[in-house]
Amino acid sequence: MAEVPELHSDVIGEIVKRIDTVEDLAVVSRVCSSWRLAALKEENWVSGRQLPWLVLPETKEEDESKSSRGFFSLYKNKRYDLDVPELRGCRIWGSNHGWIVAFGLDLQIHLVNPLSRSKFSLPPHSTFKHQRPKYHPSPQWYREAFIHKALVLKRPNLSGQQLLVAALYGRCNYLAIARPGDETWTEVESEYRCRPSRTIQDVACCNGQIFALGSCGTLLLCEFDGPKPPNSIIFAPPPADIKSANKLYLVESMGDLLMVVRVVDEDDDYGYYSDYETYAFDVHQFDFKTKEWTELYDLGDRALFIGDSYSMCLSSTEVAGCVGNRIYFTDDNFEQWDRDNYGGHESGVYDMEEFTIDRLPLPNCIGDRLRSAFECPVWLMPSLF
Repeated sequence: MAEVPELHSDVIGEIVKRIDTVEDLAVVSRVCSSWRLAALKEENWVSGRQLPWLVLPETKEEDESKSSRGFFSLYKNKRYDLDVPELRGCRIWGSNHGWIVAFGLDLQIHLVNPLSRSKFSLPPHSTFKHQRPKYHPSPQWYREAFIHKALVLKRPNLSGQQLLVAALYGRCNYLAIARPGDETWTEVESEYRCRPSRTIQDVACCNGQIFALGSCGTLLLCEFDGPKPPNSIIFAPPPADIKSANKLYLVESMGDLLMVVRVVDEDDDYGYYSDYETYAFDVHQFDFKTKEWTELYDLGDRALFIGDSYSMCLSSTEVAGCVGNRIYFTDDNFEQWDRDNYGGHESGVYDMEEFTIDRLPLPNCIGDRLRSAFECPVWLMPSLF
């Protein structure tokens, strides 16, 4: 093997800063010790400069002894099978910080980075405020139905960046938060009274503040600091034309807040589980001065990634392979999957200009494996940190 020329660490750092994907960063880190040190310096790498990976769900056909999980890179058009036994049998939720929230049959909840293999424990499900006291569901029920969505948030604090996990759980999508090392989940009380027809749909961090989105588009501001217990207040009313039957997503977009409305057509003729089809998306941008939503008809160079994970926004001028004015989405209508025959088909790319939906650019062998008995495919921005 040829010797690697000795370069100053600052020069190696400048080379690392020009790397586009975490896959290439991992290759560089294996050149030699000095290159590895430069590659693993967080200041040399800006996460989010690449397309996110699609984390493939665990399927019934997979070998139960298998400890690897499939990840698909849209940019490289390549599948990676990583040995991550911590995710085996878990329902998972992705993030834009490299972390996956995993909830297993042991009813323990963890943060896992599949690349660095770092792992943090989160409080167990039994510490959530709202439980099901009338009966004791099985571990399978808890894994599939108790937590509806988990989101990894980073926000600035005195010591740098604070890692926080928000969970939407229970019959009414109650909101609770926890940090790695906490012993219990902390309920976020709210003047927005959750009930089955009035739930919290999504959570996002914008300009150092954390916002939640209620049914029909009510915007909530979450207040976690200070002597009072965490709470959320109604920050802005919803637009007048949002129907509660649609799915809503909250997206931080370069300092702005966007609300994405997924317009779904449901057909009850399918049986107990209704057939469903996404046929359009509407996007609204929030004006912090007027506290009003305005419909947005063109995303410009921005592309949005939504589903059963933290919603992301990327710029096509900064990220190779990214197509602007598009919404990349996965099937997260998990409540409508019949676990045996139906579900997992609702993934695609929505063109905001042409009002058309194309399939995600996946090989046929991947496209046929997007359904699972207990989880959805999710987006993950990979990171070594």
